[in-house]
Amino acid sequence: MNKKLDIRGMCFIGIFAAVTAILAQIIIPLPFTPVPVSFGILAVYITGILLNPKYALLSQVIYLLLGMAGAPVFGGFRGGFSVLAGPTGGYLIACPIMAFIISYFIYSYEKKGKGNTQKLFYKKIIRTLLGLIIAQLVCYIIGTIWLSILSNISFVQGLIVAVYPFIIADLIKMVIAIFFILPIRKRLNIFVSENTR
Repeated sequence: MNKKLDIRGMCFIGIFAAVTAILAQIIIPLPFTPVPVSFGILAVYITGILLNPKYALLSQVIYLLLGMAGAPVFGGFRGGFSVLAGPTGGYLIACPIMAFIISYFIYSYEKKGKGNTQKLFYKKIIRTLLGLIIAQLVCYIIGTIWLSILSNISFVQGLIVAVYPFIIADLIKMVIAIFFILPIRKRLNIFVSENTR
């Protein structure tokens, strides 16, 4: 049984690494910043919502390892260590941490959640939103520090260039993740099993 669960887990990890690679190709370059609008972040949200913390973390680690090995999985069909070592690399490196945080916020709440189902669902939405916001803040901090160091600009300048223009877009992605992805999580039964930790 455990062997089957391990195989299932590896499949989920691979599938969501692939989902991230696919959505990462949907990018909108902006003329005033080296950081494009990317749907790869939405893939990280989806991963965190649908997988347990361990699988969510590993799926994004696999995604980064594939990119480092040269597979064209990063935005714009880019690959190689040079992408991670570049100005936008910090935002990519933050992805496994983001997925883990989002997943942990939901998973830890579900384990102790009891009572009215409808009430619990509304609380889960709030909990998920909180996880998404904290995860995104972590991404902003890590990515901006990395960008500031490599671009030789101040942290505030990094925020102006690579964070402030994307806040509204990221909030829209959070809304999409909560209202379109969270409701299907239980139906897929990926996340709730104690054995998938």
